[in-house]
This record gives sequence, C-alpha cells and structure tokens, in this order.
Amino acid sequence: MLAGSNPLYPQAIADVLARIKGIELVGKVGTEWEAVRLSLQLNPDIVLMDFHLLGLNRLKATRLIKQRLDQVRIVIPGEDEIEQYVDAVKESG
Repeated sequence: MLAGSNPLYPQAIADVLARIKGIELVGKVGTEWEAVRLSLQLNPDIVLMDFHLLGLNRLKATRLIKQRLDQVRIVIPGEDEIEQYVDAVKESG
C-alpha cells in the first residue's frame, strides 16, 4: 500500500511496482488517517509512507497501524531534512 500527499509520489512508485512480478499494489491514500484506515481494512504486507503526508501525525499513524497489525512493515523513505526523526520513526515501529 502507498501513502503520499503529493499525487505524483504514489503514482510514480505505483508505476515502478507494477513492473515487478509478484508485487500487488492494494491501495493508495493521501493522508495518514487514510493510511491507518486502509491498512486496518486491507492488512497489507508493506505500507510505503511518504514522510510528508498531511493530516494525522505520521509517527502516530505508524504507531496506530503497528499496534493493530504488528506484522505489517512500514517503510518511510528518508531525506536529509528528516534525519532528525530517525529515532522517533524507529520507536514508532
């Protein structure tokens, strides 16, 4: 599942994933709240979450998903400007 506030982000990633055999994109959302809701509904293997999502705090969203779906892996691609949040992301699950 992809979560990104910029419409180009999830679409670009979806285009790449579509070319990989064995990968099925089960959903795309634009806010953290939608990421939590759809994760609980779809139970994806992986949530690829843009760090710059809008709405609910992305770290809180990560915690909410991991509290209910411990087996889900959440990947938050990093950039230099978010390096200060690495420990907080790890603590969130």
